[in-house]
Amino acid sequence: MNQQAIIEKTWEVVDELKQLAVYQEMKRALKELMENNQTKPLFDQFTSAKQAFEEVSKYSKHHPDYSKVSQAFQQAKIALFSSSQYQTYISSKKEFDAILSEFTDQINQRFEGLTFEANHSCQTR
Repeated sequence: MNQQAIIEKTWEVVDELKQLAVYQEMKRALKELMENNQTKPLFDQFTSAKQAFEEVSKYSKHHPDYSKVSQAFQQAKIALFSSSQYQTYISSKKEFDAILSEFTDQINQRFEGLTFEANHSCQTR
């Protein structure tokens, strides 16, 4: 099997993963989070506060607005993260991530022992 055939099979697997109910739920929850009249402003506030925080963080506590911006960021984060729509999204994302992790773990197990690092240590005693 050549590399192109492997890539094509990979895309087939991706398409199958996208058909899983948990993926569909994650996608629906994200759309709801982004379009809901209650959570969209929370998301926008969080994004804006995060950008401001990243900007003042360059100067750490030496920036005159660090404390104010940091507090605003924490408040925006708590408001968004405590919303039920966000919790639904995170729950389905964690479930889907677990499926992907299990999938990649199984692939990695097939290649176990085939790398130099796995069989030999570079440390000396």
